[in-house]
Parts: sequence; structure tokens; C-alpha cells
Amino acid sequence: MERAGVAITIVRSNRSFSKRATASRCGEETSGHLEHAFAIGSTTKAFTTFLIGTLVDEGKLGWDKPVREFLPEFRLSDPRTTELITPRDLLTHRSGLPRHDLVWYNNTTSTRKDIVQRLAHLEATETLRAKFQYNNLMYIAAGYLVEHVTGKSWEENVRERILRPLDMTTATSRCVTPRRQPTLPCLTKRKRSTRGKSPSGTSNWPVRQDRSIRASQKCRAGSW
Repeated sequence: MERAGVAITIVRSNRSFSKRATASRCGEETSGHLEHAFAIGSTTKAFTTFLIGTLVDEGKLGWDKPVREFLPEFRLSDPRTTELITPRDLLTHRSGLPRHDLVWYNNTTSTRKDIVQRLAHLEATETLRAKFQYNNLMYIAAGYLVEHVTGKSWEENVRERILRPLDMTTATSRCVTPRRQPTLPCLTKRKRSTRGKSPSGTSNWPVRQDRSIRASQKCRAGSW
């Protein structure tokens, strides 16, 4: 990455202030832009957890009920874990599976459903709830669980349940290319080669739940 940048906005009582953007290239500071879209990566795991929580509140899911009660097709390599694993287990990195990141990383063709179907063939290194092991695949599974229960894509659920209530109208699940950036090159450079579509047919990053957010984005902080 030739450039790096940061943009910050402080929101209090529905007012935005102290907006600032800066960037550097080879150690030289240059002007940044508040409209630059930054990839927020794994912070979207909080979005997925929020979606699961809202569905629990609505009685459509249960934190400690087996995933297979809501998603009968869900399977892991261990039959006992398959029957016992819960949404809480998916989100707290205690499934027993190591990362297995090559299953999804730079994968431009597989849908979330495809990835979930492959979980049955991945070897676990621990038993269920025995150890914390960071795992992106379980969040892909959780995102697919949200889709299965609601009948809407993960992206649609995020827009309807998180972004629209906060008036975050410019946040996007698409990879933003340099041609669409006003000042800085795309900070999602590793994704520029992706051309696949998500199950909703709208995202260039089919299995990860990534989003881009601008520092100028207004939101109602009190709505969180």
C-alpha cells in the first residue's frame, strides 16, 4: 500500500463536529478527504452480532439454542458439535475450528451458502467451547443464518436494521475503486480484483461482511 489515511468525525447529541482527514505517502503528509470511503473490515462483525441480537429479541432466534434448530442444513465435521453449537458459539470464536481462511480469502465465486456447506469438511483442532480460536467462517455462517431466518440478504438486513435508522446513507458493502475516490487511492486494494457477487447480487465481495464508511457520514449516535 503506497498511501495510508485516516478520517475522524466525532458525533454527539446528533451533531457532527471535529471532522478531520489526513493522508501520507512515503512518510510525507498530504491532504485527505472526508468523502473517502474506508474499508472497516472485521468491525462489521459487530453488525452481524447486532443482527443476531435483534432476531433473538424478535423471538426468531435463540442465543443458546442449537443453530440446526433454525438452519437444519448446518453441519460441521464433528456430529456432536453439529448438534450442540449455538449462535452464541458462532459469534464468540469457540466452535473448535481454527481459521481455515483459505476457504474464503480472495474467493470471488462462492456464496455464503457455499461456504457454509463446506464447513462439514473442515477439521477442528479443539472441542466445542474448549478454546478461543478466531474464526471468520463462523461469522460467514452467522450472516447466512440471518439470511435464512429473514429471507433477506445480510446486506439488506444491515441497511434496514442498522444503516437507515442511523441515516448512514452512504455506507456501502461494495469495494470502492480508486476511480470513485476523490483524493486517496482505494484502501481496499486487496479486494480490487474481486468481481463476484453476493447472494443479494449487489456486492463485489461475496462471502465477507465488509463495508465502507466515510468520515463525513452523518448518523444519529443516540440511536445505537
